[in-house]
Amino acid sequence: MKRVRAALVFWATLSISLSALVAPGCGPDRLAYPSTGKTLAYTPGTPDFDLEIFEDADSTGSQLNLSFRIPHSSLVYVRNGQRFRAEYELRSRVIPDTDSLQYVDDLTVDSLFTRREGDRSGEELFTRRYRVDPGEYRVEATLEDRNTGGRTVREQRATVFSVLDGCARFSRLRLYRTSGGVRERYLPFHIRAGADTIEATAKVFNTANLGGHTVAATLIRYPSDSSVASPPFYFSPTTWALAYRGIAFEKPETLWTREMKVGRDSAELLRFSGMLLRRGLYQLGLSGTSMPCGGGSEPASVSRQSYLCILGPDFPRLLTIPDLIEPLVYIATPAVYEELRDTGDTENQRLLFERFWLRAGRSEVSARNLMKQYYTRVEEANLRFSAYKEGWKTDRGMIYVVFGPPGYIDYEFRKEIWVYDIGIRFIFQRVTPFKPDEPFENYLLSRSTAYEYYWDRAVARWRSGDVF
Repeated sequence: MKRVRAALVFWATLSISLSALVAPGCGPDRLAYPSTGKTLAYTPGTPDFDLEIFEDADSTGSQLNLSFRIPHSSLVYVRNGQRFRAEYELRSRVIPDTDSLQYVDDLTVDSLFTRREGDRSGEELFTRRYRVDPGEYRVEATLEDRNTGGRTVREQRATVFSVLDGCARFSRLRLYRTSGGVRERYLPFHIRAGADTIEATAKVFNTANLGGHTVAATLIRYPSDSSVASPPFYFSPTTWALAYRGIAFEKPETLWTREMKVGRDSAELLRFSGMLLRRGLYQLGLSGTSMPCGGGSEPASVSRQSYLCILGPDFPRLLTIPDLIEPLVYIATPAVYEELRDTGDTENQRLLFERFWLRAGRSEVSARNLMKQYYTRVEEANLRFSAYKEGWKTDRGMIYVVFGPPGYIDYEFRKEIWVYDIGIRFIFQRVTPFKPDEPFENYLLSRSTAYEYYWDRAVARWRSGDVF
């Protein structure tokens, strides 16, 4: 059999794992984060998927809905007659915290077929629904590529509730993206810019017990660092700089606040549509007050929140000439980079871009291969290190693009130490004290003038057509 991976186009889509680069440690329960289960990174040779949980309930009982998204490009295809086949196994387990609750174990085996070797577009998007008793659960989903044995696990914690206690509650928010007139469910954590609109929906339960029958919805934008990493021998950013903190949670910008009236039904769907958002990190929150219920004597506040991280329109790839020019800041001379970036004429900018790579590669074939390798690393850095900004712009992304993957990584408390066989070590410190319930991470390189020699050597090799 001929084994075929997702096609290597102009620059390849590879699967890289962030979890392999993050040292385990103590802290809040990450399975309770609203973004847990969403794709932040990939693992080479293993399938990729997103997991989303939605708790629901009505007078007949409680329900747990699991949504899955499997990109076709993350699976490995084998020749099957005149076609190519990918076969995967998806297992979902709903594991209760106590033995008195139901345990669910569901297994599905399915295949995808394509007639052309390079056709890996599209995705599988589907939902499983389970009737379960109210209580605390851990949801574990495992996707296995049966052609390779590669396996990926996603986990999330869920609180299944009952509406019979009369307490007002909000469901988790679900996102929809409309692009080119097509409205679709959107599961990944990172949302590509350029959608026609973004829409969020949520349910409010026991609306008759919601104080004032009113829900307050707020859309907040947080200032976040979008700068490109500076060379490793420059000064490190100061502790009060945004580049150091990553996200300024203490300086939210409220874009809008809306009050929505709800009826007296057992549940009502809330819809927030028409959001047109530029790049950045947003938070959509719902809040209200549940009147005394469930045996309590005092009103209680209820709330839900969801993050919207908007990145480039082609994320994790770079496809337009202006976007492709940006990462050249690491290997082009300042004069050449400024000329590439500031040229206003589109055609002239394209010619200058091609000339840059032809000069480095010295032939069309070599230039194409050099370019492919560089932008493959850029894409890999996006898949590894993106959080509130594109991964190639981060310190780890910069080192990955210029020097490639390290030989091995040592982990210390809040540190990653990348070791290369040329005798150099890069030390990254997790420096940002994010809010304890947020999934974002910000690793900064401990800069040193000792890196200048190795940096200049690596950049010179790129400029002369040799991959470092």
